[in-house]
Amino acid sequence: MSSEPTYNDKLKFLVSRRFPTWSPGEPQFEAEHRAIENYEASLSQLSQSEIEELYLEAVNEYETERIKAEVHADRLEWFNQAQAGADYPFWCKLDTWSLEEAAALLLGKHPGQINSTTIGPIRHGSPFRWAFIDLHGKLLRTHADGKLKERDSPNNFVTWAQTVGAHVPEQLLKYLDTPRAAPIENRERTSMLTMIIGMATKHYGYDVSDAKSDVPGRIVKDLENLGLELGPAPVRKYLREAAPLLRDSANKKESS
Repeated sequence: MSSEPTYNDKLKFLVSRRFPTWSPGEPQFEAEHRAIENYEASLSQLSQSEIEELYLEAVNEYETERIKAEVHADRLEWFNQAQAGADYPFWCKLDTWSLEEAAALLLGKHPGQINSTTIGPIRHGSPFRWAFIDLHGKLLRTHADGKLKERDSPNNFVTWAQTVGAHVPEQLLKYLDTPRAAPIENRERTSMLTMIIGMATKHYGYDVSDAKSDVPGRIVKDLENLGLELGPAPVRKYLREAAPLLRDSANKKESS
């Protein structure tokens, strides 16, 4: 576990950000040496809280630059070249995918090109490598829980991804022969949302004004206990859509 940086560590970091070529103990040109001394003198005049504020700002800038550099480096990697793209017309006609194939396809990549062997170790904090390893790990865990097979249907993988809030490429959905649910008419949808907000308010004590409500999480857990799988994202979505119905009802009562 890394320790909290000391006051001197923060000062050194600020100097290194102002003078990127500077290194403690290394000789500098006279002009740069004077500039560093002047900057260090100006820092010594600041309070500890001001140093802390400057340090946090510098850390945020550094993290932003680091992430941009990682994304740029990823764009130049072989797995972002055209030949590594997913061939959805072919893969979506297959009966089954493996867990690893599903991870690649859900990320828009060709499973023949992208897998645990070819992806290699994490380098330069590669966002894509992290995404693949994270998604593959989640699929392995879901398989261990018995909710996905080692080789499962494309539809089951896509349904799982949508349930847990993972991104599903539009091109994948375009070529996948998924059963489309009939659109819900306005009156039926209003009835459905009315039931949702009514049950959430009456049985879970849901408060529409509480942005950090734990009710979506409790609903998800109760569904899991019944053997039903639904992520918190769609629960929050429907509760948000249904909230105006409750407010309208309250307004009608006040005006009557």
